[in-house]
Amino acid sequence: MLVLLRDDAHLTDDMDIYAILKCACMLQFTAIKEKCVSLLQRILNSETCLMMWKFTEMLSISPLWIQAKFLALEESYTVIEGPYIFELNLDDICSYLGHVYLNIREEFNIFQAAMNWWYENQQKYEEKDQFGVVLRLLNCIDFRQLTEFEIQEMLSFPNIVDNVQITAVLNGVLKLKYNKIIENSSISGEHLIYAKHLCNSKGRRKSKVPGLLLGQFPVPTNNSKRDILYEHVIYVEESESFDEFLSIDGTKITDDLTGFHLTSYKQYICLFGGEFILGLGQWNRNFWMYDTIKGTWERKTILPVSRRHFECAVVNDCVYIVGGVGNFRIVQENIIFYDFKTDTWGSPIFLPVSDRKLKCCDFKGQLLLVSLYGNDSKSQAFFFDKSKLCWKIMCMDVDQNDIAEMGDFTLISSTDYLYIKGRLLLTFQLIKNKLVLIKRAKLNCIDYEEIKSILCNSSIYTMYKYKDEQYNLGISLEKFDLFNDKSSFIFENKGRDIGELNINNKTYFPTSMSKLFATYNYLIAQSEGTINDPIIK
Repeated sequence: MLVLLRDDAHLTDDMDIYAILKCACMLQFTAIKEKCVSLLQRILNSETCLMMWKFTEMLSISPLWIQAKFLALEESYTVIEGPYIFELNLDDICSYLGHVYLNIREEFNIFQAAMNWWYENQQKYEEKDQFGVVLRLLNCIDFRQLTEFEIQEMLSFPNIVDNVQITAVLNGVLKLKYNKIIENSSISGEHLIYAKHLCNSKGRRKSKVPGLLLGQFPVPTNNSKRDILYEHVIYVEESESFDEFLSIDGTKITDDLTGFHLTSYKQYICLFGGEFILGLGQWNRNFWMYDTIKGTWERKTILPVSRRHFECAVVNDCVYIVGGVGNFRIVQENIIFYDFKTDTWGSPIFLPVSDRKLKCCDFKGQLLLVSLYGNDSKSQAFFFDKSKLCWKIMCMDVDQNDIAEMGDFTLISSTDYLYIKGRLLLTFQLIKNKLVLIKRAKLNCIDYEEIKSILCNSSIYTMYKYKDEQYNLGISLEKFDLFNDKSSFIFENKGRDIGELNINNKTYFPTSMSKLFATYNYLIAQSEGTINDPIIK
């Protein structure tokens, strides 16, 4: 430490950086502390995040502990397979596995992680306390998402099958959820109270928030013109207020770039595609990625083709570019995809239908295409099988009158439902390999030329673009609550020439380049919310 105090250049990744950081904090060696924090930020990843979170939170090192916690919640599958999770105490493991923002696809995986922790730590607890401990671990699970088969499988796990009280609670869950009559089981009133508590989970939430790309006038200088635009990314908080989030410099985006795309992958914002000044053949082939945790840009890859005005979807670890326009203004009827894990591009694959209004999204972990105006004007849906590089057609019944009334539309999905939103909102559910219409709602939306929607938890955010009577570009942002089927406008009729937004005493305005996309805000990790209230025993 004395050597580092004289010259912190000796601090390297090979040292016990946590011990040095703790000592630097105790002795108030600010320079060494800042150097340690900088090194930790550099090595922050899915394998180091859990330990880094708990250690830096103990030392109140912000925002690093919040960033590490956010990554631990997002990269849960890597974390629960790592060794450090077994070192958590009971309160910490319950806080983590039961966190409302834990990113998980299958709740049964949480049960398995909880039991693995228990098998490693059960010797620390007396036999009389084991029922209460296991009950707290079960309280980390959203039982509403579990199938009958999965609950039956729980009953076969070691330390469950031979625990009469836990078995009775799980049998109580089966009785409440599926009206099962459990033979030879002694379910008391107390066990049913616990079972009812487990069945009333509040559920998990997604950590994505709405992001907007807006324009802002730069501060005038002797070498700049007032009409030059600088684009900024901001996000909309749940309180429906705005805050500055990211400023994108002119090396990545300019006011003459058109047809590009903004989307998100994990904690990254991806910016790619488009053409600078239509018709001149100056294409943006760069694929930029911004790490919202570390605050750094990286040119991840180069697009193998020229493409603008395309559809896009991120599915698992791949980003798909669907259709669009290529060189010489030729309409492209194919898809290409980039695999983030292997850092490779796939070869172009022909689309199964010819439709310039084709839309796509991630649904059930697969790329889904929906065509309402394609071949023979029939509504069609297709899943893409990445392993076989082929399409699977899905039955999808949409009334022709609804198609005529829909207009330009946008496609979004949740875990269980597919939404087509235009002048109508159609809700579909996948039932026996068929997309079944389960709800139809007529919307009182404005007259628009372009529409883009994203889903953040239970709200659909929609950006409408249109021209006013003087042919000025106008943009409105709407929020539609799926719980009560009510919509409200966050702002209406804004644009460079017709209305501006004041954010933190700065003037912003939507432009033709403005984008709506779902992104991440690591600050939500400050929440200590869990999917269940504490269970009282």
